Amino acid sequence: MSTSLSRSSSIYSTPPQTPSSGTPPPFIMCTDFLPNLSKDLSLLLSENEDYNMIINVGEQPNVKQFKVHSIILRVRSSYFRAALSSEWAKVENNYITFNKPNINPKIFEIILTYIYTGTIILDESISSDTMSILEVMMAADELCLQEMIDYAQDYLLLYKPGWIQRNFSTTHKIALEHSNTFTKLLDYCNEIIVNDPELVFCSEDFNSIDENTFISLLKRDDLLKDEVVLWNHLIKWGTSRASISKDLSNWSSKEFEILSEKIEKSISHIRFLHISSGDFYKRVKPFAQCLPPDLFEDILQYHLVPGHQPSSDLIQPKRATIDSVIIERKHAALLASWIDGKDELVQNKRDCLDNPYEFKLLLRGTRDGFTGTDFHQRCDSKSSTITIMKVSNTGELIGGFTPINWSSRNDWGFTHESFIFHLG
Repeated sequence: MSTSLSRSSSIYSTPPQTPSSGTPPPFIMCTDFLPNLSKDLSLLLSENEDYNMIINVGEQPNVKQFKVHSIILRVRSSYFRAALSSEWAKVENNYITFNKPNINPKIFEIILTYIYTGTIILDESISSDTMSILEVMMAADELCLQEMIDYAQDYLLLYKPGWIQRNFSTTHKIALEHSNTFTKLLDYCNEIIVNDPELVFCSEDFNSIDENTFISLLKRDDLLKDEVVLWNHLIKWGTSRASISKDLSNWSSKEFEILSEKIEKSISHIRFLHISSGDFYKRVKPFAQCLPPDLFEDILQYHLVPGHQPSSDLIQPKRATIDSVIIERKHAALLASWIDGKDELVQNKRDCLDNPYEFKLLLRGTRDGFTGTDFHQRCDSKSSTITIMKVSNTGELIGGFTPINWSSRNDWGFTHESFIFHLG
C-alpha cells in the first residue's frame, strides 16, 4: 500500500483592481509540482549521491547502514535537528556517523522514505503485520514525525480494529507510553474500556493488562460478568504476572505469598458476597492464603452462619446490567443522550459510565407475546418508555421514546419530548 501525503495543485489569483495610470494589474500564478520534487529527492536516497552521513541501524545480526544527507534530516525532523547539532554530531573520515540500535532497519527504511519524499509506503509485509505498524509509529514518535504518526493511527483504526481488540492490552500499553502523540489510538482504547469492557476481558493478551486498567474495570458497576468469572480472571492475571505454575497442587506457601502480593490491590474490588456458596468453595477457598485472614473469615461466616452481618467493606451492590437481548449499554447511553436533548457531537453524548437512567424491562416479545393486548397489559399507565424492535433480516433497530403514559383508550397526548429513532 502506498499513500502520498502531498499533491500537485495550481492556484491562480488576480489582485483587486486599483486605480492606476492604465497599467493592468499583474497576474499571479502559483503551481506546485510536489510529486516531481518527491520523485527527484528519492533519487538522492536510492543512488547515495553526495551523502555526508552514515547511520547504522539495528542490532547484530540485523544491522543495516544508511547513507543519507544530514541537511534533509535536520530540516524534516526536530530530533535530528538536535542530534546533529555541533555539540552532538560525531564525525569520522569526513562523514557524520550515527547509531540507532533500537529501530529495526526495515522500519527505519520506511521512515527515511517518508523524510525524503513525504510518501508513506507500507508494503504487504508491513501492512499485514499490525505490530510492525505500531513499531513504525513508535519510531516516528522518537524521531518527532507527528504527521507520520497521525497517518498510521488513522490506518490502524480504519483497517485493523479487530486486531486492536484481540490484542487490546498490548495496544493500550503502547498508547499509554506514547500518550502525548498516540492520542487517537489512546482515545479508541479508552472508548473500549468505557463502552465495551467485555472486549478487554476477551482479548487474547488480557493477562498482560496493566494493574491500574484492570482495577478500573473491576470498579465498574456495569460489567456483564459473573463475579466468580472476574475472580477467575484476577487469579489468571496474577499468576501470569507472578510467573508461577498454574498447577495449584505443586504450590508451596511461597507461591501463594507471591500471588498474594500481585493481587493485593485488586482483591478489595471483587464483590465476594455475590459469589455463590458453591463457587466460593470451588474457586475462592483454594486461594484462601492469598486473602487477608479477616476477610476470608468474614466471607466464610456469611456463607455458613445464618443471619451473619458482614463488615461494611464487603457490602457492595450487585453489578448492574441491562436486561435486553436487543440493545447494549452503548445503545442505552445514546438513547439517554437523546432523551436529554443532547446533539450528535461526540463531546456532548453520554457514555456507559454517565447514564443517569435505569432501564427496566417491561415487555419482551419472545417472552410475553407480540399482540397489542400483551403490550397494553404490561405497559399501560407506564410513562417515560422506550419501545424497540429488531428487524429480522437486517438486524436494524427501530423504535421510539415517549414521556406520556401508555393507555388503551382511543385518545391522544401532547408532548415535544417524544422521538423515533433508527440504529443501523
